[in-house]
Amino acid sequence: DDVQVVLQDLPKTGFLLKSPLVFLDKPAAFFAVFDGLRDNGAAADFCARNFHKHLLPRLSLRHTAWEDFELADVLSETFSALDKALLSSQAQYEGCSVAVALLVGNRVATAAIGGASVLLVRKGEEPRQLTTP
Repeated sequence: DDVQVVLQDLPKTGFLLKSPLVFLDKPAAFFAVFDGLRDNGAAADFCARNFHKHLLPRLSLRHTAWEDFELADVLSETFSALDKALLSSQAQYEGCSVAVALLVGNRVATAAIGGASVLLVRKGEEPRQLTTP
C-alpha cells in the first residue's frame, strides 16, 4: 500500500503544469512516500496523485529566493491543504502516513506525518533522522 513519488526536475514539472518555478534554486526535486493505513491504499493513492497539485502553485507564488523556514512553511501548508482535500474525497475515511523531502539547491526541507519519518543516509556515515514519527 506504499506509493512513492519522485519529481527529479521541479522547474520542468512546474513549467509543464503552468506553475513556473523561476526563483527556485537548482537543482530542485521532490521525493515522497505515502503509506496507506489499515491495509488500504486509497488515501495513499489520493495523496500521491494530488500532493504536487498543492505544492507547485505555492512554490510558484514566490518571486524572490526562499529562506529555509519558508520552505518548511510551504510543506506544512501543503499538508494542510491536502488533508482538507482528502476529507472531501472518496478516501475520506482512510488514512496514510507521509514522508517528504524537498531538495532546493544545496538545502533539503523535510516533513512527515503519521508513522513516517525521513532519514538522511550518507556513504560512510550513520543514518540521521530528520523528522520524528
